[in-house]
Amino acid sequence: PIARLRCVSDVHVDEAANRRWVEELPERPEEVLIVAGDLSHSLTRVREALRTLRRKYAEVLCVPGNHDLWLHHREDVGVADSLEKLRAFVGVCAEEDVRTGPLVVGAAGCPGRWGGGRSCCVVPLLSWHHKSFDIEPDIQCWEGIPDPEQCMMDYRVCRWPPPLSQADDSVARAFDELNDDAPALPDGAGREGMP
Repeated sequence: PIARLRCVSDVHVDEAANRRWVEELPERPEEVLIVAGDLSHSLTRVREALRTLRRKYAEVLCVPGNHDLWLHHREDVGVADSLEKLRAFVGVCAEEDVRTGPLVVGAAGCPGRWGGGRSCCVVPLLSWHHKSFDIEPDIQCWEGIPDPEQCMMDYRVCRWPPPLSQADDSVARAFDELNDDAPALPDGAGREGMP
């Protein structure tokens, strides 16, 4: 039976120490792992990390982070834009038997049951940041804070097909719309208590 759900993000297996960390994780065949983005800007490294994690866990679910969609690696030659890289990332997940859609953990036909026959539905969602999401007051005590466009790599190494632009919320909206095409909740997900 499934004993635990774990979640990790920002593993950045481009770094040798982080790759070793993934390789040295103990096997946890009674657990499900959620990988919440930022494995690597290299699809080869993404594949290696997911393959390793899949051998260690009953199930692995994954969504890409911003770093996973960067286009500045030599293997990205021929990748038209970051949406194409997203499709390639999801393809790697499928090839490595890593889920990018909903999973009911503990229901009939899914790995294991938690105590009392309870289940949990995990729904990976795609998202992308936009500066309009920042509703915190501006920092007043520190002058010279650069605009995100000047200091965030996403603005330099992600490319979006027209009419999408990082300068407005069109990329974030496009990602949200991709969730509309996601697989439906699996049978047994139990919608009671859901809005």
